[in-house]
Amino acid sequence: MKSDEEIACELFLSPRMVMRICHKFFMTGSVLPYKDGRPVSTTTLHQHWEYILLEAIVNEPATRLHQLATTIQEQTGSEFDISTLCRALHRLGFTKKKDRCLSRKYGYSPKGQRAEVRRIRTNNRRITVISAIGYDGYLAVSVLEPGQKFNRIVFAEFLRNEIMPLLNSYNGRNAHSVILLVSAKTCTQIKSRNPKATSGSYMIDPDGPGGHGPFMVFCDMNDKMAVGVTVVGHDSEKRTSVKGFESPGSYKRDVSYLGGDFNAVAKLSGLANASKICEQFIKYECYNSVLLGSNPIGWWVSRNFEKMTYWGGATPADSLKCACGVTSPNSCAGNKGCNCDINDNKWRKDEGLLKEKSDLPVLQLRFGDTEDNGEGGYYTLGKLRCYGEE
Repeated sequence: MKSDEEIACELFLSPRMVMRICHKFFMTGSVLPYKDGRPVSTTTLHQHWEYILLEAIVNEPATRLHQLATTIQEQTGSEFDISTLCRALHRLGFTKKKDRCLSRKYGYSPKGQRAEVRRIRTNNRRITVISAIGYDGYLAVSVLEPGQKFNRIVFAEFLRNEIMPLLNSYNGRNAHSVILLVSAKTCTQIKSRNPKATSGSYMIDPDGPGGHGPFMVFCDMNDKMAVGVTVVGHDSEKRTSVKGFESPGSYKRDVSYLGGDFNAVAKLSGLANASKICEQFIKYECYNSVLLGSNPIGWWVSRNFEKMTYWGGATPADSLKCACGVTSPNSCAGNKGCNCDINDNKWRKDEGLLKEKSDLPVLQLRFGDTEDNGEGGYYTLGKLRCYGEE
């Protein structure tokens, strides 16, 4: 059990205030402020201010409550606390009474993110189960044996001991009302927490609280023996033509992830570090267009902004080689390092998976040798896919 001082520190209140709240709770069973024996009236937003609030949420659904408070203040000239906004959000339909909110990350109580109590009969024993449900399944569970009573004090202990260690407080105005739930690091972790999780979009936070922040990904819960694969797309997934660029690397394509997020590289580096395996498919189709050769004509750039001269299916140790060049015996056309290096008036291709996770994701593609008549190529870059736990 935590002391009043520890609780005060976590909730950004004074120890005296915590002591007063606890005393009032044990004396009256409530922490509502009273005056002359009646509850103090609460502030509400005017109707036209609610429209401002609704518009802010629709335009930026990831807005946090303290940011919403700032938005309302800027547009109305009045200041409102978090509790007022919560009540307004409830009236607008963004909260449900059955949801006991553990997170206000998005400015409203996410569906399914709640605390619940179930009384179950098993083996002729009636037990009480207290649980907290998050985006990705159960976060914490506490079981009360027969004879143990469930009341507010027991539930408060559950929140303090089981849930608060999982939470990250925002250090600012009304900080005690803005408690952010720590997201899972990867889709594999989501799947391990909840084996029944289905494929879809999820929020993950690979580097945890204090890092570069959470971001949305697609979780493929069926691939790789249903281990939970994190899939991140980009703006260069279409098969793209390369024509009219002769010098080595004269064609350049920058690859943007997470909608151009400034911290995308750092966030995806965190994902790779938190995963056991990462891979990205890459392919180059060529007609009289050399890919690597003895002096690289084409290459890709790693997350560390380094020029990489190995292709899909090869490893960093296989410089100037593609997948066919690392087989035994060599299976490339003309016994070259890559099929495209033979330059023989035929359509050829080199493709495979890049699997060195410390190099992924691919940030840039470079090609050349496509300017003359009868020369050209097409490239394809797949999504970043990571799975397993490091």
